Amino acid sequence: MIKEVRFDIGCENLDKMLEFYKKLGAKEISREDDFIALEIGNVKFALWKAEEDQQGVGLTFVSDDYEKEKALLKNEKAVIEEWEDCNMVLFEDPDTNAMSLLGE
Repeated sequence: MIKEVRFDIGCENLDKMLEFYKKLGAKEISREDDFIALEIGNVKFALWKAEEDQQGVGLTFVSDDYEKEKALLKNEKAVIEEWEDCNMVLFEDPDTNAMSLLGE
C-alpha cells in the first residue's frame, strides 16, 4: 500500500537549493552524497543532483508492499527503469507522467 507521497526536485546546485528552502523553513532530515531529504509544513521532499535533462519536480510514492506494487506496474507495462542497488523503479502512468515507486 502507498503510505506516503514525496516530492523530489532534481537540481544542478544542491547547496544553493538547500539554502533557498531552509530560508522558507525547511528542516534537513538526512543527507547522502547527491541527495538531501527535507521537510517543510509536514511535507517531505528531496533535493538531488541532476543532469540538465533530469532537472525539475517529480513525485515518489513510498510503499510498504513494494514487490506487490512493482509487479502490478510491470503487469501494466508501466515500468521504465529499475535500479538494482535499491528498491526503486521509475514508471509512467497512462498519460506518460513519470514517477517513482520506492520500497521502505
